[in-house]
Amino acid sequence: MPLFLDTGFACHPQTLERDALSCLVVVPNEMTHNPHGALLAVAEGVMDYPQPEETACDAVKALGDSYYAAPESWSIDRALDESYQAANRAVRAQGAGGRAATLSALVLRLRRWVLGHAGDTRVWLRRDHQLKLLTRDHVVPRVGRRPLPMRACGFKESVETDITAGDLVEGDVFVLTTSGVHDVLNGALIMSCLAGDTPSQRMADCLIQRAAAAGGHGQMTVCVARVEKLPRETALDLAEHMSTLPVANPPEPGETLDGFQIGQLLHKSRQYRLYQAVDTESGSTVVLKFPNPRLARDPGYADSFLREEWIGKRIDSPYLIKTLPVRPGRRSALYTVMLYQPGENLAVRIKRKGNLSVRETLLFGAQLLEVLGQLHKEGVIHGGIRAKNTMVDKKRKQLLLLGLGASQIAPLEEMTVNPTVTTGASTLVSGSSSHLAPELFADDPGTPQTDIYAAGVLLYHMLTGRYPYGRINSKDGPPDGNMTPASAHNPEVPAWLDQLLARACALNPRQRIATATGFADDLAGQTDKTPGSATTSAAAGTNRRFRWEWLVLPVLAVGLAAYLYTVMRG
Repeated sequence: MPLFLDTGFACHPQTLERDALSCLVVVPNEMTHNPHGALLAVAEGVMDYPQPEETACDAVKALGDSYYAAPESWSIDRALDESYQAANRAVRAQGAGGRAATLSALVLRLRRWVLGHAGDTRVWLRRDHQLKLLTRDHVVPRVGRRPLPMRACGFKESVETDITAGDLVEGDVFVLTTSGVHDVLNGALIMSCLAGDTPSQRMADCLIQRAAAAGGHGQMTVCVARVEKLPRETALDLAEHMSTLPVANPPEPGETLDGFQIGQLLHKSRQYRLYQAVDTESGSTVVLKFPNPRLARDPGYADSFLREEWIGKRIDSPYLIKTLPVRPGRRSALYTVMLYQPGENLAVRIKRKGNLSVRETLLFGAQLLEVLGQLHKEGVIHGGIRAKNTMVDKKRKQLLLLGLGASQIAPLEEMTVNPTVTTGASTLVSGSSSHLAPELFADDPGTPQTDIYAAGVLLYHMLTGRYPYGRINSKDGPPDGNMTPASAHNPEVPAWLDQLLARACALNPRQRIATATGFADDLAGQTDKTPGSATTSAAAGTNRRFRWEWLVLPVLAVGLAAYLYTVMRG
């Protein structure tokens, strides 16, 4: 779904020549696929300098031409800054007498807005019935005269530009104005033209009419854009948002950050820290995940942090720790907010118990394969399935899969029935190599089959506390030889489960179970026949009851006969 906008603009005095406009409103037809998004801009020539109206038009045109010619690989921040430099060169090139124009530009792309600003033009945002000024005037005051801009296109060989950004919310209204409008209209008067569901063009006309009636000066210009509908969030949206957040030192218990009351430290590792916290806005208990500042400069680490949050928002499963949305503008540092779910790490549980029962393993295995099937359907290869990346909610008897930072995401437009990732396996061969499929050691890409291998190893590990090919370190190379059946370590494991795990953990990926859904179906098809399962337990209970009844009935019969004999003789 694309980003839907309603836009409008108005000028006074009016001009019929498009090239003579000091404002720009460009909304591409295909907002979803256009890498640049929509662009709105207003410029105003500095009145003490030559040709103010023409200068404003030249600045806007050069900015627009440069922005839509920018390489797709550039960030919006860079594209905007380079476009401001292009506008600056255009203003300086056209007049030897020294021209200048202030300029504000707004990009609306997917679920984000990015703003460039130099001078005393302004950009406003109406949200939740409040009007907020997003820009700061770069001016010096003058006695008896209008303030003089300190920054503008044309003043110097390069222009210094403020770049700010934020998240879009449906219903947002952005307004760009020149000084001839906002010098005579205060915030309340501007707000009065932005009420309700008024079309953007009528809002723009209203502002110009009121400014003209109030004695506005010079070329008065207004651009308006209202966000009608947002597209679905993508990884690119999240990347652009999180790239603007600084990596801060983890907080201390008792501190408050962005309205979160920090509680106890739940987990500390080389990569991150987890804190229990209370959201003072909702009163709910949450978990905050903070990155290690020492790893902030590592692009791979930043990507893993991004992946985990994006997948957590995108896939709704009871077997994934849910990532919670954060109100736009609330987060001042890089961290993620997750639902608090108490539980025990599966690696700790296996170590404590030695191994899990067949019944418990089948229960957790079915849950693991269900969420794995969802991930694969969405083009996500987990890449880190092992006991340490799994928790158990003992109260609900529910498995919770973690470790999404190691996952790989196939582009949605390239997804097929069998998604694969293009990232080499060198990034996946980390941590416990006992769970890694042999092909990953050869730098092959991660696939659903590598996840299925890891899932099979995890079920084997739950049943036995061991690994099918023994403990493997990355320096040892890929596993080889024959797999030891799980029943050799745990006699309760039935033969059919030995055979199923052998297929899941086959060294040749072509001999492996093809899909997580197929693995789950095979597991479910045999579960009812397994000793200790719900069905067989019920059957065993019934048999025991029948045996008890057959023992009791003869005793009762003998007692009844003895009673009758005594009565009859008496």
